[in-house]
Amino acid sequence: MSEPPALAVGSDKLKIDRLFMKKYTLTFLAFIMASGLFCNTAFAQCGADGTQPCPPKTSKTPTPPVRDAAARQRAARENSERDKAERQRIVRERLKQSAKQKTNAGSVSAKTVADYAAAMKKAKPIKLFPVEGVTLGETGSKYLSLAGNKCDVDDDNSTGCYELNGIYFYCDENDVSDKLYISTLRLNGMPEDWKKLGFDWDLSYNEWVNLFKQKGYASLATEKPQVVTGSGAKYLQAELTTVVKTADGYARLTLKFGAGYGKTTVSDKGTLFSIVADKLG
Repeated sequence: MSEPPALAVGSDKLKIDRLFMKKYTLTFLAFIMASGLFCNTAFAQCGADGTQPCPPKTSKTPTPPVRDAAARQRAARENSERDKAERQRIVRERLKQSAKQKTNAGSVSAKTVADYAAAMKKAKPIKLFPVEGVTLGETGSKYLSLAGNKCDVDDDNSTGCYELNGIYFYCDENDVSDKLYISTLRLNGMPEDWKKLGFDWDLSYNEWVNLFKQKGYASLATEKPQVVTGSGAKYLQAELTTVVKTADGYARLTLKFGAGYGKTTVSDKGTLFSIVADKLG
């Protein structure tokens, strides 16, 4: 018995649709395979397993341009200038603080200045220099650079610093030493020439005042003695300034007291920490 014509037509249409879908599927698969071959360079496995070499990796961060030597030198110079300016700013702040402390210590009366000037006229010169072969106002930086070691400049008024046997010598704009600094930390102690003058690190504040007085010089308390606390201990803090005559002119001696923890009076020995000598002319 033969199937109805409508069903036969429907079956033929179904067969045609299946053939069309099969052909379409094969065409689509062929397209995918062709696309895979076309994109092989980007997605295929690469490396040492027989395939082609891998493409080089690209960095997400752009490579900075290479600066020439002049640009590098300019940048280094600018950094150095900034560092120098910052150091000078710190020094200026310290000088301001020091000046403020001295102002707070009390002003010097006109009578005191007059008495000081009168005493200076009667005082006899003392042999303060040379120290370690250096005479302030005469010895230049060339000698110091050969005899000592270069060190950091301490303030804006100095152009060079040289350490010689534990004493720090500073130079002026003419490259001549005009100031020295020495502290109780010096291994060789007080300079031998100064020992002959009676200078001793073990002298008390009052004994230093009396020593200068015996030589005809009056001393000024540029920072009045006071008791301060540091590192859990109390100690004496003060500053004493004396202008003396030398064979080479006047010099200012500034004595800074702050050594000897537990020593708090002007009569206690061993409280002196440092001495600064300035050439005045």
